[in-house]
Amino acid sequence: MKFVIYGAGKRGQDMLKILGQQNVMSFVDRDNKKIGTEYCGLPVIGIDEMRYTSKSNLCVVTPVSGRNNIIENLLSQGIKNCIPAKPFDRVLFYEKESVLSFIYNKYAENSIGIYGISAGSIILYEYLSERMHKEVYLIPNPTENVTYDLNDWNYNTENLESVIRKVDTIISTEVSINTDVEKVIVDAHIQLVKMQELLENNISFDNRKIEDFKNIHEGQRCFIVATGPSLLHTDLETLYVNNEKCISMNRIYNIFGHTSWRPDYYMIEDALMIEDLSKEIANLAIPVKFVSSIPLSYWEQDGLQDSIKYQLLNLDHQGNDLPFFSSEVEKCIYEGSTVTYACIQLAAYMGFKEIYLLGVDFNYSDDLYDENNHFSGYQSDGKVRLNAVYPDRMKAAYERAKHYANTHGIKIYNATRGGKLEVFERIDFDKLF
Repeated sequence: MKFVIYGAGKRGQDMLKILGQQNVMSFVDRDNKKIGTEYCGLPVIGIDEMRYTSKSNLCVVTPVSGRNNIIENLLSQGIKNCIPAKPFDRVLFYEKESVLSFIYNKYAENSIGIYGISAGSIILYEYLSERMHKEVYLIPNPTENVTYDLNDWNYNTENLESVIRKVDTIISTEVSINTDVEKVIVDAHIQLVKMQELLENNISFDNRKIEDFKNIHEGQRCFIVATGPSLLHTDLETLYVNNEKCISMNRIYNIFGHTSWRPDYYMIEDALMIEDLSKEIANLAIPVKFVSSIPLSYWEQDGLQDSIKYQLLNLDHQGNDLPFFSSEVEKCIYEGSTVTYACIQLAAYMGFKEIYLLGVDFNYSDDLYDENNHFSGYQSDGKVRLNAVYPDRMKAAYERAKHYANTHGIKIYNATRGGKLEVFERIDFDKLF
């Protein structure tokens, strides 16, 4: 299979690493400044030129913002062979060789069906087909509108009902499987291997320092203090007086001048923000600071004894796809488009059974730098770079957190004063003390 990658940017560069330079013909972009140039050693073409090559290549659309609209536009122009980038592609970006070899070594004697179509599942199909003596099948997700036919490229592509009569094992490359589909597989006595299991069996990152915090607060309650405009320094004083365990984030330290309160744990995940605030974070007088392993520049500083490195995995979940929730924080934390989701994963890992959200307004203006997005004084003496906000992805992350909590004996409450987050049960902050 030969590919073209839509999006001559960072995600396109990541996709090139997944697919391999030898398998990619070009990048496609709508930016006239990029068209006619080279990116990562490959030509960048426009949509007009892509029409002449689209029949022989599969286009992988990588941008997050407007991804569905891009695909609809390509389809309207007669370009049928296009597919969105998917979370399994990102799994291979992080752990490609280990995941592929793990599947082959463990299931080499089985006939295999691969559920879900993505660039990554095609890579997996090709890898297994070249090495195994038994048949390998690609199984489209029946809920997706597929406009291309992989059989045109001589791939074994069949529906689930046909494949379950031919295979021993089905490997899902979807974030989650419809319960009816899962029941069909289980009732047929076929082994089902899920994507999260594949990833977590192969993660190379492992920070044993984090294990010191596993269940350290078993059965206790904590407050996750976000930085929304509703956050009051008087509420923080209440937390301080009552000696409540707290996790906070980002530029929360810009409120320290108004309160004696300090969080027990600090967390930050945004690579751009970490780069811009590296010195400030390193100098924070907070007992434990959890900082993402990326960017590397933060970890090149001296005097980081109170900083703990964790791996943030961004699998680019879309829309209503629920992201994964980590129960092995020493290996990874899953990105949910908000650091609050990372804090919830950490709190659950620490054993807290009651988690109260404070200052999570979930209400953003179009201008990311609008002071009204945060408590007064949050921006301090200068702006830091911020990534775009994706409320749908954030809500999906909160839904996953709620599901995890409900199945693990954890209660999550929203103690924020106002705001628009309605995923969690509301509770009056003033009645908690």
